[in-house]
Amino acid sequence: KKADHIDHDYSFADLLSQDNDPRWSDLIEQIKESNVVPVIGAECLVNGQDNNLHRRIMRLLAQESDIRQIPQTFSELAADPLFKAKFKGSSYLYPIIYRIFETNDRLEATDTIKRLLGTRMFPFVLTTSFANVIEKYQIKIWEGNNIDVYSFGVNKESRRRSSFDVSEGDDLQRPGIYYLFGKESERPESFAVTEENLE
Repeated sequence: KKADHIDHDYSFADLLSQDNDPRWSDLIEQIKESNVVPVIGAECLVNGQDNNLHRRIMRLLAQESDIRQIPQTFSELAADPLFKAKFKGSSYLYPIIYRIFETNDRLEATDTIKRLLGTRMFPFVLTTSFANVIEKYQIKIWEGNNIDVYSFGVNKESRRRSSFDVSEGDDLQRPGIYYLFGKESERPESFAVTEENLE
């Protein structure tokens, strides 16, 4: 349901930039009525010159592989001969991404996400990113509560062995996050990086 004063021409960042903006009040009212489900993508995950965390990872790995033109997608990156030569094949993309998150504590959620989730008005969040940035922030704001983590298996094999999907009887009013395309993992093709993962 859309409140009368919420204009689709504005982004969440625009909406949250002014404390007295009436659209913020409208959004809060819709949240209270359970009419809003936050779905957060890679485009606004982290602070910095480029807020798109996926693009930043692609740029880093392209530079490490001596690729001059930065790929636009992970599919392009994984198919590049220079990347394959540097990292011994495209399947190494998954454990590389996993290690980036496991060894880096400096990746922090944007102020926009902090303010939005800091309301604690929606404990359950959906994300189209594989990154654990939102989950880490949820652990901070829901101190003392366990965070339920759900992750969709992006291929038939991972769906068969996954125990992390939502099932009947799960309490979605508890703090939790659902990784719509899988969560970063060392297992090849356990989360969506390339178009092939979604076939």
